[in-house]
Amino acid sequence: MSGLSDSLWWVLQPTALRQTMKTTSQPSLIYARFLNLAAAVRGLTEPSALDPAEDRMLQALTVAWSKGQPVTVLEAMALPHGLSQSTAHRRLTSLRKKGLLSLRGDERDARVRYVEATDKTQRILHQLGSCIIEASREASS
Repeated sequence: MSGLSDSLWWVLQPTALRQTMKTTSQPSLIYARFLNLAAAVRGLTEPSALDPAEDRMLQALTVAWSKGQPVTVLEAMALPHGLSQSTAHRRLTSLRKKGLLSLRGDERDARVRYVEATDKTQRILHQLGSCIIEASREASS
């Protein structure tokens, strides 16, 4: 956890969480640890924070990308993120401006564009995945 400020470190301590959540189940404790670690990662890696709609869009895209199929702009706008199509399109644009998404044209159809994660997005997703592992490990110790 190098790089975390002292003010954040106490929040991330498993003993502090255990004391506050004495009657909480192990999965709840792990989830709480993950949320704290994820908040710390986001604070360290994203100079311009995501608004809730951007966050939901990025989460929905992450699930779609995990299935191994390319995602078109139209498919991204129709993902289950709870946003209207116009809001989804604006959030795709804002995520692109923040360097979290890129668009790649289809080789056969110039009208089709695919939404792809950038290296910056891959680093953030890797860090968040590491938070899940860390939260599970520390909550069980």
